Amino acid sequence: MYKACIFDLDGTLLNTLHTIAHYSNKALEHFGFEKLPLEKYQVLCRLSYKEYYQTLLKFGGCPEDRTEELFDQVGRFDHQAYLKDALYLTKPYEGIKEILEKLAEKDIILAVLTNKPDHVAQEVIAATFPDTFDLCVGQLPDKPAKPDPNALLRVVDLLGLQKDECIYVGDTDVDIKTANGAGVFCIAAAWGYQPIEMLEKNEPDVIIHRPEEVLTYYR
Repeated sequence: MYKACIFDLDGTLLNTLHTIAHYSNKALEHFGFEKLPLEKYQVLCRLSYKEYYQTLLKFGGCPEDRTEELFDQVGRFDHQAYLKDALYLTKPYEGIKEILEKLAEKDIILAVLTNKPDHVAQEVIAATFPDTFDLCVGQLPDKPAKPDPNALLRVVDLLGLQKDECIYVGDTDVDIKTANGAGVFCIAAAWGYQPIEMLEKNEPDVIIHRPEEVLTYYR
């Protein structure tokens, strides 16, 4: 029987796409680059911290020889602005709060694993789902990021569980690769940022279309 449900954050628990685009576009403008359309952020949201800002700068017109110099500066500017109002344009997907309550009623351990920087993830989760999750793990400089399966295995270990006691729910190919590499049952969330064709191609254990379908695996 599964004892824990580990969720991705952006595109799985929360619709943050407009929020991310808003602040990252402000960062691009501040450093003299072009703003990006929303669909570019659907691509970017899959990436780790370094890959995100390097690709953001590339899409925004930054010369390739300057991305290494600027990506961390742009990241810091973006995060400082984001944390001033992290909930701007952000909202949980319909049905998410209800499913978390039902899982908690079943004494299922709830956790978050995200490539969002850890201090940002902690702020966002505390503000949107207070006293809901037993553990939230964001990206730290000295720890592996998704799709490295060790990122998920570390969370399983922190929960004091075995990998076959956990389910991971995410909305991207990166999430599926992470779970499959770790040997953790993977549920792909079709309501997120990636097309269903991408999810199918990466072979999750199951694809669901509504949050309440998660409950099927905890009966």
